[in-house]
Amino acid sequence: MGEHESASATWQAFWQQLLEAPLPPVGAAAVQARTLDDEFDFLAEPLAAPPPPVGRDAAVPDPQRLAALAHWQDRLAELAQALAYARDGLRDDARLDRLDAAGALWLLRVLCAAPDAALPEHGALIRLLQRSARSADPALVVAAADAIAHLDARAAQLDLVERLRADPRSLGHEGVDRVLACLKIVADGRCVREMEALLVERGAELSDVHAWQARHIVQVIRRGGRK
Repeated sequence: MGEHESASATWQAFWQQLLEAPLPPVGAAAVQARTLDDEFDFLAEPLAAPPPPVGRDAAVPDPQRLAALAHWQDRLAELAQALAYARDGLRDDARLDRLDAAGALWLLRVLCAAPDAALPEHGALIRLLQRSARSADPALVVAAADAIAHLDARAAQLDLVERLRADPRSLGHEGVDRVLACLKIVADGRCVREMEALLVERGAELSDVHAWQARHIVQVIRRGGRK
């Protein structure tokens, strides 16, 4: 088997396992009210302005699913290499909308391990990054932040800022670090007002260092005309 065939087989095995997640159970009335498209969203409702606290019913990675995918950790470098053969098709693969939170977390890890490449402003992969950035799960938010920075996915910046504005404490100190590090790279005029609202509404919940970093991001955008 040649290198291309081997990489393709590895990727297909990984991809198939990502898609094996069962549909979420339909139980509570809030869940029953969702559309089929919403079943795969990581938040029951999109964050509004001002955003509410992250909901308890937001999807987080299922521990059993994470355990089932854990064996790929030893093959992360191999998956990152195999991604080179699948990246172009992956960017707008509608099946990405079916990924559960655990599948999204693992795909983001692979993306961060692969060579960086800028993404177009629209597409299924951008939608995945946007949903992941809004997740209730801190690990998934951080993975999204890392991937957004790695891929220069500026179309997902506002989702990340809104998640930070919704509940910065839930991300922990390191999580806020990673989110702000991402925004330092990708933030532009599209999120400056949301960043200012974050400082007004949640500034007291940020450490002095984080508040300074957030203000600095706003100042760079305002003074430098980053659009």
